[in-house]
Amino acid sequence: MACTFPSLVTGNAANLERFLLAKLHLESLIGKKSPKAVRDALRKLPTGSNAYDDAYRDAMGRIEAQMPDQIELAKQALLWIVCAKRQLTTSELVHALATEVGEAELDQENIPEIEDIVSVSAGLITLDEESSIIRLVHYTAQDFFERTQKQWFPNSEADIAATCTTYLSFGIFDVGFCRTDKEFEENLRSNPLYGYASHNWGHHARAAPTESKKIILDFLQNDLKVSRCSQAMMAATDCQHGYSQAVPQQFTAVHLGAYFGLRDIVATLLENGNTSDLKDTYGRTPLSYAAERGYDDVVMLLLTGDSVNPNLKDFALGWTPLWYAVTSGHLNAVKLLLKMEVVDPDAQSKYGSTPLSWTAEKGCEAMAKLLLRDDRVNPNSKDARHGWTPLLWAAARGNVTVVKLLLDTPGVDPNSKDLEYGRTPLSWAAERGYKDVVQVLLAKHCVDSHSRSKYGRTSLWFARERGHEAIVKLFLADASVDPGLEPSQHEQMPLWYAAETGKEELVKVLLESGVDPNMESSHGRTPLSYAAERGHEGVTKLLLETKSVDHDNKDSEYERTPLSWAAAAGHLAVVKLLLERGSIDPDSKSRNGRTPLSWAARFGHETVVELLLTKGEVNPDSKCDYGRTPLSYAAERGHEGVVRLLIGREGVNLSSKDCECGRTPLSWAAENGHGNIVVLLSKKAGAL
Repeated sequence: MACTFPSLVTGNAANLERFLLAKLHLESLIGKKSPKAVRDALRKLPTGSNAYDDAYRDAMGRIEAQMPDQIELAKQALLWIVCAKRQLTTSELVHALATEVGEAELDQENIPEIEDIVSVSAGLITLDEESSIIRLVHYTAQDFFERTQKQWFPNSEADIAATCTTYLSFGIFDVGFCRTDKEFEENLRSNPLYGYASHNWGHHARAAPTESKKIILDFLQNDLKVSRCSQAMMAATDCQHGYSQAVPQQFTAVHLGAYFGLRDIVATLLENGNTSDLKDTYGRTPLSYAAERGYDDVVMLLLTGDSVNPNLKDFALGWTPLWYAVTSGHLNAVKLLLKMEVVDPDAQSKYGSTPLSWTAEKGCEAMAKLLLRDDRVNPNSKDARHGWTPLLWAAARGNVTVVKLLLDTPGVDPNSKDLEYGRTPLSWAAERGYKDVVQVLLAKHCVDSHSRSKYGRTSLWFARERGHEAIVKLFLADASVDPGLEPSQHEQMPLWYAAETGKEELVKVLLESGVDPNMESSHGRTPLSYAAERGHEGVTKLLLETKSVDHDNKDSEYERTPLSWAAAAGHLAVVKLLLERGSIDPDSKSRNGRTPLSWAARFGHETVVELLLTKGEVNPDSKCDYGRTPLSYAAERGHEGVVRLLIGREGVNLSSKDCECGRTPLSWAAENGHGNIVVLLSKKAGAL
């Protein structure tokens, strides 16, 4: 029997290694037939710097001195433990060892026992009982076998690739894509090697000679098996319900070959009539996957085909293969794609940005250089959403090397402004505190340091407002900057922004200067709306005392009044101020039919609910567009105090049902585990 070596040993690393060497030496004495043989073996024990290598070679010699079946079992186990892409569990390993290449199913009687694997390994293999991981006895063993792998396992990649592909080709997988999470998980549970095989067969195949080509092609010609494999390969097991379905379907053999970079396999598939440009259900082509993963030889192969359109976009992001190569940082793949005249280097994504603007935002200097060398690339391209250029992105993210690169590019506009705020690269860099970017921009005479935003603010103003003193000094030390051109106080910011940030004195100055007190933000909200939501009592008073202020204005996005925003945020003092205005509707409904009471109840603002219930115009049982009442929301969220207030009001229906699922307040409380509310509602219902 093999010596037992504990998986956990107290003491330092040196002691552990001495213990390991002693253990290997003891293993080498097993089977000696006489005291003389033991003494001779002891005299020959390896010492010195090569002691471990000699001990491991000796262990391999003892393995090769066993019976043929034992030799085969030990070497196959070591092959998988040493050469697999990750550590294997015991169930994965025994299934790998039981798989017979070329067979259509797994013979359960061929599965070896873990104890037998350990016993024939000459002390090289150990089992971690806690994790069920089977591994080499020590990291020095892994290092030894990695250095001498070709000696012991010359065909490791081909052998593992053939085993994985055989496993994926078993007849039981002819059923194709798993339609539920339960079915998917059962497949992985009952076929332990499937997860490893699906994720890694192609990596082993790519590194292997072409001996296993026939097995791979046979597997890829079965659409159902390809579908099931791609699902297991791409499913993210840490996702929520339905995670096994949130993967691309209609994944073809060419997709799978391109995904793993199997150039010869893809070439054969194309020769056999497989289509090179089919899209999966995510809208992605084989070229897209090859470009994303940086398999240049596959990219080149696919680009030489007449039927490939290199500008096809996926459905989710609107990315082309070039986009995927750029975002993954594969410079060679990008070069190959840019060589194609038909490739659009400025293809806009779903959000209107280009590969160059993405690269500038992320600060990828080498990729930016490569893209800018292409005359077709527009260095001033603006994204469709916000009108940001690559220089704006680079400056706003503090990517100084890309900023320099872009400024040195002929035709780049250093003063480009975004669409929403009318701000320049210098303005964004100054506000965000990127001193080195500000220095580079100010050094360019063509940069307008006095450019004003949509609301009249300069770059210097932004630096001062954010407290970036070092950048302020840069501006003041620059002879081209005139601090006297900064906007006056009432020009510095729109009234709604001053109200939102609670700048009471500035609000007063702005109102006195004649600014429209009902001026709306891009979301259609007024200064009073923002002040009420943020609970700025002083600002709210100022605005309410202004004659032309619309007290009950609804914003254009959500159709909510200032009272609605204040109630939802629980600002009791502001709610009181608003309710004192006779012109305000305390029961106004937002776009989804929610009243201030409904919002306050949902978020558990008990004092606000109590105040609103004193208003006769407030309906305590009003229903939103989903058929839910304030009581329904309070019960769902577990706000016991609010529930007590509501069930004590006349006209509140304890059994009201919502429109979607017919749920009552009681069922909402029960589902979310609010026991006290369940009891409270049950008692109240029983007393009626």
